[in-house]
Amino acid sequence: MKPQYAEQRSLRDVRRGVALLGVTDHTLAGHRFSVEGVRVEALAFRDLALLVRSLRADDVVHAGEAAWMAREGHVQQRLCDRLAAKAALLPAKTGTIFASSSELDAAAKQSHARWQRALARVAGKQEWLVLGYTRPHPAPGACDGPMLGKPISGHRGAVAPPFAAIWESLSAVAAQGRLVAAHDPRAAFAAALLVAVEHAAAFRAVLLRNVGECAASGATVYHAGPRAPFHFS
Repeated sequence: MKPQYAEQRSLRDVRRGVALLGVTDHTLAGHRFSVEGVRVEALAFRDLALLVRSLRADDVVHAGEAAWMAREGHVQQRLCDRLAAKAALLPAKTGTIFASSSELDAAAKQSHARWQRALARVAGKQEWLVLGYTRPHPAPGACDGPMLGKPISGHRGAVAPPFAAIWESLSAVAAQGRLVAAHDPRAAFAAALLVAVEHAAAFRAVLLRNVGECAASGATVYHAGPRAPFHFS
């Protein structure tokens, strides 16, 4: 069965439900975590661990609302960024909820092979975000959430100067890169890049050099990382 999301469930459906925040390898199974008062447990599932929390009364009332999704995303990001430094981790789509643990178990059985492949793809790697504006721009809050926007398929020619150069340079160092349709409509360039840990220092050096070059041309570039691979789940 496919997972459903907060905005798709009736309030009655989620009264005894659980939220899935991410999937990681078995090394974290059995551990419990607390993020800003929210308790999360790593439940063992075959050779994986599922990061879950029980839904509370306020979740039943507010699940799927904008403020609830923002809060859920904030907690999820803090947890996943913390744990991604310890083990391969695949964040779930924010707001992934199940009516019961048995429903979660059924979905996990169906998704197990896909999760294994995805974890293998992101193992030993970290995500970096890059957000560009064509002129001086105050620091945005866009890099503070789990997602910059929706990943899109793109080609080198689709990126306009001066950001084409930074996209090409960073893509050459990263294991994988994705252009993103940013939530912020003022952004002229947005990308998520998956970088092997052993190449992180080289990636950062290239990034900072390109940020300086963009600034010299009047553009502004913000970046965030390392993070959990939200754009590569």
